[in-house]
Amino acid sequence: MPKEVMDFFTKLPQVKLVNAKGATKSSVTLNNGLNIDLRVLPENEFGSALQYFTGSKDHNVAFEKNS
Repeated sequence: MPKEVMDFFTKLPQVKLVNAKGATKSSVTLNNGLNIDLRVLPENEFGSALQYFTGSKDHNVAFEKNS
């Protein structure tokens, strides 16, 4: 299923350039210049991935120190 998601994402009409395309991560540049990354992960990894990818670098470092 991740392959189908990546194929769909990278072929959207708004996509100007595909910067990278892999099994679980793709990166594109849209026609308006916005860069978008998409990751497909197992459901049980959602919480930790959300925290990691939306947290700042400093927050992630502090989080790991306290784990």
